[in-house]
Amino acid sequence: MFVTSTYEDPRAHAVRERYLGLFGGPELPVPVEAIAGDLLGLRIEESWDIDCSGMLLPAERRIALNAAEAPRDVMPLPLDDRARDRALACHIIGAELPLARELAHEREHGSSLECI
Repeated sequence: MFVTSTYEDPRAHAVRERYLGLFGGPELPVPVEAIAGDLLGLRIEESWDIDCSGMLLPAERRIALNAAEAPRDVMPLPLDDRARDRALACHIIGAELPLARELAHEREHGSSLECI
C-alpha cells in the first residue's frame, strides 16, 4: 500500500519568500542554487572526499555533495537539472536552517547574528 502525505515546513517557505523578495523571479522551480549562493553565500560543489551524501561546511561557505553518488548519465548539467542534487542541497539547507539564517544575515549585513 502506497501512502502519501503532504509535509510542509513554514521555514522553507520563509527562505524561499525571502529570496524572491530580494531577487525576484518565478516561485517554481525553487531556485536552490541561487538561494544557496545569492542569499546564503554558499557554493554547491561535488566532492570525492566525503563519505556521506552531502554536508554543509560553514567555515568554507560550501555545500559538498558526494560526487560518487551523482548519476553519471546526466553530467555535467546545471544543478537545477539534477533532481538528486537539488533535493540533497535543499535537505542540507533545511537541516541547517538556523545556521543558514545566520549566513544570510551575515551576507546581507556584514556581521554575524552573534554580534547584534
